[in-house]
Amino acid sequence: MKRLAFVLCFILITGCSRGDEINIIYSSDMWGETSHCGCPGHPTGGLPRKSSFIKDVRKNLKGVYYFEIGDAFFKPGSTRDQMVAESKKVDMFLNFFDKMRLDVFVPGEVDLNMGVEELKKRVANRKFKVLLSNLVKKGTRETVFDRTYIDSRYGKKVCVFSLISPELFKSDDYEVLEPVNVAKEILRDFTKSGCEFNILLSHLGYNSDTGFLKEMANSNLNVLIGSHDGGWMSSPRRDGNVITVYGYRRGQAVGHIGFSGSLNTREMEDATKIIDKKDTLRRFEKELTILLEPTKGKDPEEFFKNDSSTLMRIKMIKQRIEELKKEVNVEYKKGYYFNRVVAMDTEYEDDKEIEEMVKAVEGSSGR
Repeated sequence: MKRLAFVLCFILITGCSRGDEINIIYSSDMWGETSHCGCPGHPTGGLPRKSSFIKDVRKNLKGVYYFEIGDAFFKPGSTRDQMVAESKKVDMFLNFFDKMRLDVFVPGEVDLNMGVEELKKRVANRKFKVLLSNLVKKGTRETVFDRTYIDSRYGKKVCVFSLISPELFKSDDYEVLEPVNVAKEILRDFTKSGCEFNILLSHLGYNSDTGFLKEMANSNLNVLIGSHDGGWMSSPRRDGNVITVYGYRRGQAVGHIGFSGSLNTREMEDATKIIDKKDTLRRFEKELTILLEPTKGKDPEEFFKNDSSTLMRIKMIKQRIEELKKEVNVEYKKGYYFNRVVAMDTEYEDDKEIEEMVKAVEGSSGR
């Protein structure tokens, strides 16, 4: 199984205390997919692989949160009959979330279309929070689900809220409030509550997020994790104080954004490329060790004098290792962050317990 070498690289950046560390696993737009895509030569996705990934992150890193940001249960455009036919799958997803110690689930419009009251019934008594800060009962300010999520178990007061676009969900009984106004109100409340790291789980969509950030980039919001469009970005985007990332559709990849240091996102530096180079350095060092093993400490030039290709490879790797060591010798005195969108591919073993859970449901409702 592919262990998270890149995760371990996170702790190797120099010049920064790990006293304040937050790691966020994020996922969105699963569209009811439970198994890998079956793509020839490179099948990706599936809850069993996702489970292995989440467990590895939790094992190797501190301060881990896990967020699911909408459109989980069904494909976009699913009819009510199709939703009823796949009803067992909804409970299976919710059971998976509990087993993976999900912190927050944000319903997207696809999830809400099964019926708000039905969804409320399904998520009752779950271990995770269901968060949608701007969905209210029509004519009131009473939110249908939880308005905020606040947690201090890792030594910092992390405060989370979520928004959905008014264009995505319309109902006779419920109303979606204007996102910017709700965000400003909640962020004021977060300031009064002493929040130290503020996160928006956005189901507005990319274009709406862009408009939102024009007004909110210089607020006390630290991170925006976007969803709905099914796209992704490998490198985080920064708008003023706000760092933005997106997940990937159909569960084929899972996001992981990490923060270390002061947690002041305006001052923190993007270490994504350095983390990548650290990972490459470790792979070269491992390959060099394997190549040199037969020499038993003897001079490679002499040992491989009749194997020019191996000798050339050794020389190239040594040169690249020296170059990378210089490139990764970077100090981030005010903290750093990085982002990964990690493919759930064949290098991750299927979690057998989750695999059996998926098989039991797929056998009765289809994929």
